[in-house]
Formats: sequence, structure tokens, C-alpha cells
Amino acid sequence: MFDVHGKSIVSVKHTYFESAGTPEAELIRYLRGKASSILYVRHPFPDAVQIPLNTTVVEYDSDGKIIHEITATSIPPKECNALLFYIKDLIFSIYYVIRSGRKYDLYIGSDNLNTLAGLILRKIGRVRRVVYYVIDFSPVRFPGRFLNAVYQYINKLCCYHADVIWNVSEAMIAGRENIGIQKEKSAPQITVPLGCMFDSIHRKPLSEIDRFSIVYFGALRPEHGPGLILEALPEILKVYPEANVVFAGGGELKNSLENRAETLGITDNVRFTGFLATDEDVYNVLIGCGLALATYPADDTTYKKYCDPGKVKIYLACGLPVLITDVPAVAREIKEKGAGVIVEHDPVKLAETVCGIFADEERYEHMRKRAVDMAAEYQWETIWERTFAKI
Repeated sequence: MFDVHGKSIVSVKHTYFESAGTPEAELIRYLRGKASSILYVRHPFPDAVQIPLNTTVVEYDSDGKIIHEITATSIPPKECNALLFYIKDLIFSIYYVIRSGRKYDLYIGSDNLNTLAGLILRKIGRVRRVVYYVIDFSPVRFPGRFLNAVYQYINKLCCYHADVIWNVSEAMIAGRENIGIQKEKSAPQITVPLGCMFDSIHRKPLSEIDRFSIVYFGALRPEHGPGLILEALPEILKVYPEANVVFAGGGELKNSLENRAETLGITDNVRFTGFLATDEDVYNVLIGCGLALATYPADDTTYKKYCDPGKVKIYLACGLPVLITDVPAVAREIKEKGAGVIVEHDPVKLAETVCGIFADEERYEHMRKRAVDMAAEYQWETIWERTFAKI
């Protein structure tokens, strides 16, 4: 067991957006007031568009108060390629830990590059133990063979030399073995699923929601499958003309989805919220809807096959039964616990499933209750307590 009380801890991550609600942010929330000091380093991805491209460093004292905050100089991606941008982040991570003047009891690196920095810092005596926190894994991370080979080499290095590995899904172990990273040579592995702020979400009673509203939350990207519901909606509307779809989030597919809705003649039944900046903004949209979508297309190389989609736990915590394809492992748990339905990535069958749920209010109420019950098992506080108890 690793008792975080009185310990000094570093957490380093990459991000596309502000940190509220992310696993690393919830980890910091848990540690504040427990650890003697925390150093939190956040690097933006080079292709991030919703945040400035500056590394930020925040230091907290034993009371959980911010005592130091730094915004590092940014290097515009157009002035260097992605590889150089990531090398800069590696150097920054090492530099800011050394600059703090502390020796840390635990270093938590989210992704392999950040964990590599931890291994170097352990080698020079600035950190004692290193956690490799694996939130996303894909056998093909980059399209170019060279970059992908470098990425997987660092991945293997971190698996073999970290003190412990935190996987958000057990499927990651088999996925890494498929590309030659041996379980027997790897550090001890703990499954650390993504969670939710269950107690912070004020769910509405059934009488105050729109049961015929189907919501998709998250980035509008091809690998997330947001367009499937548009192809199914015309058939749903033939039976339930009050049905509607809400896209809660922004992304590269927004314009094409809007155009497709217009082509299908369903614009009046589709709403786009755009990017939602805060957790509260997200919750306020989701809690008023009836069903939630996680319709990932099947693909042998997709990272969704190995991950634990964070939005699914948020859906459940908002009381939403989830319609999910059998891609991430959590789909089977949702089915087993009656908190939703596994659907095929087929618009006709999706329409049939939705209409079947709309037609059976008793079944819907049962799924809604089971969704809330399942979400209660994934409160962040419980997850972190269980995780540190296993170290």
C-alpha cells in the first residue's frame, strides 16, 4: 500500500483541453490536502486548438493550495515538427522537476513520453518510484512507420522499467503482447478504470427529462462514430416524430454532420451545442436527455478497443442508459448490469433498438436505475483509494 499522506508527488500529462474532469485533474483533486507537495505539469498536444500551446506547471503545498504557477514559453508547431515538439516536452518535464528542488516519492507519467522523463529522473535520483499511467493505447499510434516505431520502443521501455503500470482497461495487456511487449517482463499492472464525479451531478427525475432525446457527447471525430445516429434518425422519426438528437461537443465533423442532417431533412430534430467549456455545461445538457450514444466503429487498430471511454461513466452518472457498440470492454459490463444495450454499427438496427426502448417505458426506467447504480461504483475517490492501496 502506498499512503499518499505526507508524500511528495509529480503528475505529468499531455492534453487537448482544459484539465477539469480529466483523470489527471481528478487525481490532483484527490491528492490535494493529503500529499505534502504536488507538482502538476501539463503539456498541450502540438495539434491542440482549444488551449494555448504552452506547458503549464502548478505546485501545491501540504494544504492543497497553489504556491507556484508557471507558464512556459511556447514553440509554435509550424516552426518545428511533431517529434521536436515532443522532445521539448520531455526536456521541460525533467527541467521543472529539477527546478523545484525537491526529491519526489512518486512520479506519475500519463503516456510513455512523460513516463520516460520519470525514468530519467529516477536514474538521477530526483524521484523514487515511477508509475506508467496508460490512458490510451493503440498498436498504430502514428501513420508514419518511423514515428510509430519510436513510440512503441518507448512504450516497451516504460513497461519494462516503470515500478508499476496503471491501465485504464485490462485489454491493454493483451494489446501490448500482440506487438511484442511481454507481460512477464513488464512492471506489475493494475487496472485503474476511468471514473466520474457522481456526487456532483444532480440527476433529474424522469418527469423532467426528454425521454425521446438521444445525446452524443464528445469530440466529433470519425473514430467516435457520431454520424451513425443521423442515418438512423429518419426511421426513428417515422414512429416517434418527437425524437431528437443532441450533439454535445465540437470537432472536425461538425460541418459535415450539419450538412448530412440537412440532406436527410432532419435539421429540425438535430441540435449542435458546440464545444462545452466546463463540466457543469456538460452535465446540464446530458441530465435532460433520455439515451446516450457511444457508437464506435469496429477497427482492429482503434485505440477505443483498448481504452475505457471516460464519457461512458459521465453518461451513466447523469442517469443515461448507454447505446454502445461492442468495441471497448466496458460495453460488456453495461450489458451485464442492464445499464444500456450493445448495438451494432448499423443504422437500421440502431433505429430498431431505439424504437424498442422508446416503446417500453418500464424497461427504460429499469435501465436508467441500473445506469445510476453502475456509475456509483466508479466514483473517483473510490478508484484512487483502491489504486493506491494496490501499490
